[in-house]
Amino acid sequence: MRKIKAWQLAFSFTGCFLGAGFVSGQELWQFFGSFGASGICGTALASLLLCLFSALLMLIARKTGVTDMEKVIYWKDAPALRTVLGIIEVSFMFGIYIVMIAGAGSLAEQITGAAWSKPVFSILFCATLTAVSLRGIGGLVGIFSRVMPILTLLAIAISLAAVLRSDGLSFAERVSENPLLVNWPIAAGTYLSYNFLCAIGVIAPLGQMAKSTRSIVAGAAIGCAVLCAISSAIILAVATSPEAAATELPMIAVCAAMHPAVEYIYAILLFCAMFGASMSVFVPIPNFFSRFKPVARHRLLFSCGLSLLAWLGSNLGFSELIGTVYPVYGYIGAVVLALIVIHFIKIRKLNTVEV
Repeated sequence: MRKIKAWQLAFSFTGCFLGAGFVSGQELWQFFGSFGASGICGTALASLLLCLFSALLMLIARKTGVTDMEKVIYWKDAPALRTVLGIIEVSFMFGIYIVMIAGAGSLAEQITGAAWSKPVFSILFCATLTAVSLRGIGGLVGIFSRVMPILTLLAIAISLAAVLRSDGLSFAERVSENPLLVNWPIAAGTYLSYNFLCAIGVIAPLGQMAKSTRSIVAGAAIGCAVLCAISSAIILAVATSPEAAATELPMIAVCAAMHPAVEYIYAILLFCAMFGASMSVFVPIPNFFSRFKPVARHRLLFSCGLSLLAWLGSNLGFSELIGTVYPVYGYIGAVVLALIVIHFIKIRKLNTVEV
């Protein structure tokens, strides 16, 4: 197995979370920015905890040699429970894939102004991703390592440019309209849970691919800094325009107000982020079902069927999906977080983790 360095691990890890909701500003504004300036504290805390739990997960995978989603979560040989955990994981990943497709369609419609572009672009998005996903986790790491550093710099630069050219920030704290997100600490915890839940299928194999335990720790630390920097910059940029915050893709609206060229550049950046996040949640699904011989024999057909179902579900709407799918699985993910901590403690007690 090809070993990866700390910086490759960091950007592969980061790429799992820079999806449509994140880079567009929709997810970050709903979960953090809409709660006022204190939301910045929420995103910093969530980024730190994401990296901490991801490091624990990679260490577990490295020392146990297990990367199956349900097995790294629960250590005992309990097939029924592990199956339930696996189904929860896969169903959420599928839900995230639907959100990414909806985001890609919304992006095309907002940029072109043509209603027909939404379904057409969504179909092309699904077809391309299905073909690329056949390369598996190794291909995903290669893509993230090359693309994510550029996307990171562009996202931060454009966001800060929007802040510098604005007349000020608008952080009017409000009472949440979403009963699942009543304040920023709960929003931060929910954000942590569902993001971690949807990334387990990629993060666990990274633990085995890392050069050493030190690489895992360093990669997680770098990833934490990158996530925190991008999320803070985007929230501040959206805060410069209350009108933009009310749109499906707030950052596209912010960039459009700056210059059409900036809008198109950010649209490309957003598309790449959507594609990367879609890969991170889509690739583990066929892997999970490949334990069944019919799926293993017809993996391409199975993947095409999944993409078709996801495309149909994406017609529910981008912001509506973020406001419902993410919080619900965030609460479920809290149980998974607790199990990961218990698993790691058990391994430490057995003196099997290198320090």
